[in-house]
Amino acid sequence: MTGPAEPVGGTGPAAEEPSAMVLTEPERELVAQEARQFASRLDEGPARETYRRLEQAAAQTGQVDGDLVQALEGLLGLGLSTGRIRALYGAHAEMAAAAAFRRTPAGRRLQQGCDEANRGLGALAGRVLYGLSVQARGPGIYLVSVEVAGARAVLQLDRDGVQLRSVEFGL
Repeated sequence: MTGPAEPVGGTGPAAEEPSAMVLTEPERELVAQEARQFASRLDEGPARETYRRLEQAAAQTGQVDGDLVQALEGLLGLGLSTGRIRALYGAHAEMAAAAAFRRTPAGRRLQQGCDEANRGLGALAGRVLYGLSVQARGPGIYLVSVEVAGARAVLQLDRDGVQLRSVEFGL
């Protein structure tokens, strides 16, 4: 058996050095259960052992560090992006998973992109809105254009989050 799809997050070129995290009690229960389920679907080997160690860390202490942070962000990223966590455990578990994910390196990168986009959009505040448009650039890649009096901002939305592509003034 080859196992399920690989979890997303923390494996791309922008991956940061994993740091330690402490999970809350609701996060601990969810992560332990999801890591157990994920590990059970993998062949024996290093990946399966990593998710078993993640299960143990979550269940015993809630302290997740080193390579387990990357495994955690991948596991949560997959569960959140597919809707699995909400479907199996409900909205409260989804909120707990999202809170834990936001504290991972991948979650912090997503938040940084949102913060940058919000700063760029903030420059347009108070102006008359002339137009909004969305353009599909490719599978899962979208550009959002916001046109206001004298300015335009373009955002890109994709699997990696949101990026402010441009802000132009004097239009």
